[in-house]
Parts: sequence; structure tokens; C-alpha cells
Amino acid sequence: MNRFLADIFLFIIALGGYPFLFVPLMVVLVFRFDRHYESLVVAIVVDVLYGAPLWPGGGMVYLFGTVAAAAFVVAQILKKRLRYYSKHAI
Repeated sequence: MNRFLADIFLFIIALGGYPFLFVPLMVVLVFRFDRHYESLVVAIVVDVLYGAPLWPGGGMVYLFGTVAAAAFVVAQILKKRLRYYSKHAI
């Protein structure tokens, strides 16, 4: 139930257009829950809904999803290297 509520809260923050709140909250949730891939899905959905082309004739640039994916990868690497985290994962 906690994970579901956290996902709803994350989705509301992402749709509200607050990337400065979304990315840190996503990193916290990645550390809190094991395999928290929902955050990447939310970031891609936000990019598809609200993303804008980089130039008028060009393709989409998924900036929000790219930043979220980079933060996700860094958090996953750090999570494996932290000694304290491995004992207390949910």
C-alpha cells in the first residue's frame, strides 16, 4: 500500500511539472523500494504528454526522461555499493 501511494504522489508531482521535486523524490523511492521502475515509466509518460520538439522540424527530445533515467542508474549503482542499504532493503 505504501508503494502504491508513493507512486500516485510521484505521478501527481510529475504531471504538475515539478522536475526539481520529481527527480529527488524518485531517487529516494529507488532507495526505499526494490526495483522501482515505475518512476522511469512516469518520466517517459510526462515526456510524451508535455515534451516539445527541440527545433520546429526535428524530433522529440526526451529531456525529462533522460534526466530521470540518469538519476535512476546512478541511484542503482550507489545502492549496490552501499553497505548499509543491503541489510535494510524492503
